[in-house]
Amino acid sequence: MERAYPQNKTYELYSSFVFGNDDKGTIEKVTDTITRLMLMATFRKEFDGEQVNFLVTWIHSGGKATKRKPTDSTLFWRKAVFHAYVTIEWVDKWMEVDMKLFLARVKKELRPLSFNGTAAFINFPDRDFPTKFHERAYYGENLAALREVKRMWDPQNFFAWAQGVRRPGDPEEDRGRGDEDDDEAKADKLAAEQWEKQVWAVPETKDMNAELNELADLGYDDFSD
Repeated sequence: MERAYPQNKTYELYSSFVFGNDDKGTIEKVTDTITRLMLMATFRKEFDGEQVNFLVTWIHSGGKATKRKPTDSTLFWRKAVFHAYVTIEWVDKWMEVDMKLFLARVKKELRPLSFNGTAAFINFPDRDFPTKFHERAYYGENLAALREVKRMWDPQNFFAWAQGVRRPGDPEEDRGRGDEDDDEAKADKLAAEQWEKQVWAVPETKDMNAELNELADLGYDDFSD
């Protein structure tokens, strides 16, 4: 029996958007913004030579999806022409803050073009959405009805997760409007706090052979690399 290790060694972040075409210029604005972020100085110049990717996936909507009323199911954004999600990938773990900052800039430019300036698709959840924002982004005006369903069928909040529907009366974390205006400051603050709290002690090795034998007992016995 051999250990199986993941072949894809990249780190990834996602965010999603919901676009319509009620305004003729909307999609043009969206594609122009994405092209500028992807192909001009911003991403490629800033991360030239790094192992990074900035991907945008388009999912066509409309058609039969528009036949139902927004209130017929949890999926409120029935007028969507495109769902889009952006993916940022990188290899070196130390680039996490830089990647989060860049994604925050993408969201700051694209979010106002989403329906209601908020809409996102639940299938591609964004873990950095503020608590008071994600329910509106995913469920729009269905939120009140969904909270009542939650109250009836899960009164003990067994199915609780960070971006789930809350019960009526559950406390909401007040983290602003959710437009990512302060993501850069938050990321800088988080990085600084982690750096300050890090204990930079170098472990002392007293018996190298004993420690190698301990690793071998755990299965890490090939040190040829």
